[in-house]
Amino acid sequence: MTTPTNSRMRALLEQRTDSARQTLLILQGALDRFEKNSQVVVPVGTKLTIRTLAQEAGVSKDTPLSRFRKGQAQAGEFRFPDVVARFHKLKEGNGSEQPAKAKKRPQDKREARIHELNQSVADYKRKLLQHDRVLNELDAEVVELRERCRQLTEQNAGLRQNQLKVIPFTSPNETRR
Repeated sequence: MTTPTNSRMRALLEQRTDSARQTLLILQGALDRFEKNSQVVVPVGTKLTIRTLAQEAGVSKDTPLSRFRKGQAQAGEFRFPDVVARFHKLKEGNGSEQPAKAKKRPQDKREARIHELNQSVADYKRKLLQHDRVLNELDAEVVELRERCRQLTEQNAGLRQNQLKVIPFTSPNETRR
């Protein structure tokens, strides 16, 4: 005996599987168009990326590489493994008329020089940081010395005022009585 809940669940499951099949067909059609270099949505000759594949297929940019969620029977696996494999095959140039350019491996001397320069940059950054710390310390010391100079100037002015009050000024020509 089928209950209304079971029939609804079965209908929902069928709808989801149909939706997944339709998405698979759409993605495969987009890959076919990239393979033949006859894109409809993106400009012809556009570089094959996940984003351009999704645009061409009219799906979310996350759909081509989507995976099953935790808790599902196939957790962590790609939802469309054949699409992913075909994408990587086309991306490498094995299935397209225009093979991807092979990356040139840099020479060992060049790599060594780059490594040496990166080390130099790191050393200079460390030295710059040390110099900045010293400069900050010196700036703080300058501020303290300026404040101390101001205080001494005020103290000196105060002492001069007191000195004038205590000892009146007499000219050298005058004699003391």
